[in-house]
Amino acid sequence: MKQVLAAIASVPSEKGTILLITNYTGDKLHFGLAAERALAAGFAKKVVVLPATDDVSIGRSRCEKVGRRGLAGNVINPERGFVRFSDNDDTVLLINNYGGLSNLELGALTQETLSQLVDPTNLEATVRLACERAIKSEPDLTKWDMVMGDGDCGEAVKGVCEGMSPII
Repeated sequence: MKQVLAAIASVPSEKGTILLITNYTGDKLHFGLAAERALAAGFAKKVVVLPATDDVSIGRSRCEKVGRRGLAGNVINPERGFVRFSDNDDTVLLINNYGGLSNLELGALTQETLSQLVDPTNLEATVRLACERAIKSEPDLTKWDMVMGDGDCGEAVKGVCEGMSPII
C-alpha cells in the first residue's frame, strides 16, 4: 500500500487519480484502502479504483461460464488501456510475478531480462525459445498447478505463448 500511496502523491492532479488495477480480490482490497488513505491524507481530491476485467490469455469459449479475469498486461494493451501507440514510441517491458517467485528471484529475472534488451534479436530468440519450452511444458505446469493452485496455469501459459509466437 505504501507504493500506491507514494505513486498517488508523486503525480498530483486537480482532476483526480484513476487507479487502473487487475480484477483480483487482493488488488481491489489494497488499492481501495490506498485510495481511501490518499483521500484522507489530502494527496488527491478524488481517487477512483477501476478494475480491468479482460483476460486475453484464455479463449472466450473456455471461460464463458466463469468469465475472464484481469491481468497486469491489460494496462498497456492498446485495445484495453485506450492508449494509441505508434512505431516511434518507447517500448515498455512489463514483468509480472504470478506469486511463485521471491523478490530476490523476481529481481534477478528482471535484471537478466533488462541486460538482454540491448539487442532486440537476442530478446526475440530468447522469447521464442521460452515460448516453445513453455508450450512443451504445459502438461507438467497444469499438473503442478492442480496440486498447488486451481489447475489453469499451464493452459494459460500455453495460450499466451501460442498467441505470442506468430507475432514475434
